[in-house]
Amino acid sequence: MPPAGGPAFNVPPITLIYLAAIGAVFLLLQIGGQTLHQWIVINGSVIPIRFAAAFQHPGSAEFWATLPSLLTHALIHRDGLHILANAGFLLAFGSMAERMLGRSRFVLLVAASAIGGAAAQLLASWGEFSVMFGASGVVSGCIGAVLATMVITSVPGSARRRFAINMALILIAANLVIGIGGQWLTANGAAIAWQAHIGGFVVGFFLPFVTLQR
Repeated sequence: MPPAGGPAFNVPPITLIYLAAIGAVFLLLQIGGQTLHQWIVINGSVIPIRFAAAFQHPGSAEFWATLPSLLTHALIHRDGLHILANAGFLLAFGSMAERMLGRSRFVLLVAASAIGGAAAQLLASWGEFSVMFGASGVVSGCIGAVLATMVITSVPGSARRRFAINMALILIAANLVIGIGGQWLTANGAAIAWQAHIGGFVVGFFLPFVTLQR
């Protein structure tokens, strides 16, 4: 039970700011008009063919204009189901990860997981015309960080540590099954970016081992 007069739940500040940013971008996409909608999606999403073209000319204006999408894609959601799912997981696992890691490490986790998810997607589909956006890589990174922190803070051989390791393996295997099984589609026909899920998860899982164990 929360203390009398206190909130029923308390979302940590960085998680709350991230959720607010996601909500603001979603609102812009809904009410900002078609031109703004297209500009946000095209410039903010990870598009492998655009990266392939930009990396042919390192240091060019197009090269520098493309790099921010490694982060900004994690703010973009075009439909209600997508944003509700990611927001719900962020409320749960983002809040836990922020409390476990602290604010500064959590900011690093969000950025690194977004980049890790984007990098995995780019490696899997370099030069292809596809559009990847959404906070799923960050969500996966938060889950990975929570499980890794459980491993670090648990007694070797304990049930808690075994649970965390087994869950990590299950989540990676589940995303591989999605990939091997072909095109599993969401309700609006968008393919699941399972490579980005794995990339974000791997980054999120290993980050606590680097930042907490010193």
